[in-house]
This record gives sequence, structure tokens and C-alpha cells, in this order.
Amino acid sequence: MKRILQIIGILTLVYGCSGEQTDFTLPKRDTLVKKRMVDNRKNYVIGIDVSHYQGEIDWEKVSSKGIDFAYIKATEGITIKDARCITNYIDAKKQGINTGMYHFFIPDDDPTKQVENFLGVIHSLNPGDLYPVLDLEQEFVNNQISNRDYQRNVLLWLTTVENKLGVKPIIYSNYSFAKVNLSDHRFSDYRLWISEYDVDKPELPLIWEDSSWTLWQITDKGSVRGIDGNVDISIFNTIDYSFSEIVY
Repeated sequence: MKRILQIIGILTLVYGCSGEQTDFTLPKRDTLVKKRMVDNRKNYVIGIDVSHYQGEIDWEKVSSKGIDFAYIKATEGITIKDARCITNYIDAKKQGINTGMYHFFIPDDDPTKQVENFLGVIHSLNPGDLYPVLDLEQEFVNNQISNRDYQRNVLLWLTTVENKLGVKPIIYSNYSFAKVNLSDHRFSDYRLWISEYDVDKPELPLIWEDSSWTLWQITDKGSVRGIDGNVDISIFNTIDYSFSEIVY
């Protein structure tokens, strides 16, 4: 069984890519995680994901030390477009940060219209863009859709966006949601961005056990210079993959 750890303080990552002090902090974890994230910094590419909830971001400060990539919320459901997605995308790109967009999937909304909403913002990919992400975490509302129909709709979104943009989107989810709602073997063709906190390693849904995780969101309570309040922080698994594999 996975071991649940208590957050008992703040661990400051003391080395960036160049060995300098970084400008972000993480919840404290056990010795294994500290060794991975500090002594073996070269094995990880570190990034954030943001939306309008973070307000105005100073991307120059964000890029100054330690943060290698950023995912920005673009859309949600069939009508919502994040108010700061274009500004965040442009400003992050100006600072040389590898940047990608994600869509927050609403189970009860028409998947084709959700694709149209996302592609209304992301017409095409530019050099240095990260592969798009589909955020799958919202529970079904009042059982208005079956698990089978949900998975069919998710696959429709993934394949349609793939055909339009020419790259396979990445699936973002957490273990408890994915193990129940993402059981179709076809999902294993897509890279997994797993969200799991306070553990020494993430638990993988069955269909991804052979391929491992590509991205791991390790906290939703990180602190990054240039961003007010908490922010999600993730790491890219460069032990098993090359970061260039998700860069257009």
C-alpha cells in the first residue's frame, strides 16, 4: 500500500539547473523525495499549471530560476474560455518558457462542442509549444451519463484534437478518478499526467502500469516567485522519457 505522508513544513529546492538557489518551494516530503528533487535535480524538469485564479503573473520572475515549463488553462466545457489564457501564453513564451494549454472536461457537456471550444483558442501549435492536455477529474453530476458513454466522449475529444493538431494530447487525472473512469485500454496510447500528493511515488491506474507516468503533479500548494498564492507544481519524468517528446 502507498504510504501517506504528513505535510510538516516547507522544503526549499536549493539547486536549479545551474546549481543556483531556486525561487520556488514545495511541501516537505520524506528523505526519498528530497533526494530525488534536490540531489538529483538533473533528472527532473519542473513546471507549473495556472489559470485566471492565479491573477496577474510576473513571468519574468517565474522564468528567472527553476521553472522549466508551464501549462495554462485555455477552456472548460462548451463555453468557458479562461480570461487570462492568451495573456499568460504570450507572456510565458516571451520568457522562453515551454508552454502548453489544457481543457477542463465537463462530463455532461457535448464532447464535440468541447472540442470546438478548445480549438477556438488553439488553432494550431507553434514551435516550442507543449502537447495539449485534457483535464479529467470532475465527477459525474447526478449520474446523467454512464461510465461507458463518458469514456467514449473522452476518446472522441482526444482523437478529434489529435487529428486537428497532429499530436496526441496528454491525459491529466488522479488515481482514484482514473482507476474507475478511464479503464478503456485505448487510453494507454496517451501519456499520463498523474496528480497525487504526499507520497514518495504516484500510484498508477492499471492501464498505465507498463508505460509509467510522464508528468506528476506533486503539489497544489507550491510557491513560485512571480505568482501570488499557491500554485500547482509538477515534474516531468526524464528518467523514462525525453522532454522533447512532448514539445512541438
